[in-house]
Amino acid sequence: NGKEVEGFSKPLSDFSKENINIFTLFQYMMGNEDWDFRVQRNIKYIKINNESKLIAIPYDFDAAGLVAPAYAQPNPNYNLQSVKQRYFMGTFANKKNRNSTIALFKKKKKEPSV
Repeated sequence: NGKEVEGFSKPLSDFSKENINIFTLFQYMMGNEDWDFRVQRNIKYIKINNESKLIAIPYDFDAAGLVAPAYAQPNPNYNLQSVKQRYFMGTFANKKNRNSTIALFKKKKKEPSV
C-alpha cells in the first residue's frame, strides 16, 4: 500500500532512524557505495498510508562489491582501490543502535526460507 515519492534533498528526519540504520548496514554488507540520500541516487522513497516517515529502499547494485561486474569502479570519494572493499557510509547514534541493527540482520540470517 505504499506509493513512490520523488524529490531530492529529503532530510534524514523524514525517515525513521531504524530504516536508515538498516539501509546503510545493508549497503555496507553489499559493498555498495553508489548511493546518496541527498540526491536520491539509487534509492526509492516510499510513503505508506498513515505512516509519518518515508521508507528508503535501495536498488541498482551493479557497482556493488557483491556483484562486482568487470565495468564497476570504486567510488573515488572514499579512496577505495576495489569495489570489493567496504566503506560504511552511515552513522549510528550509539553502540546500542548499531548492535540492535546487526542483531536484526543476524536474526534474519537464521530464519528459515519460505
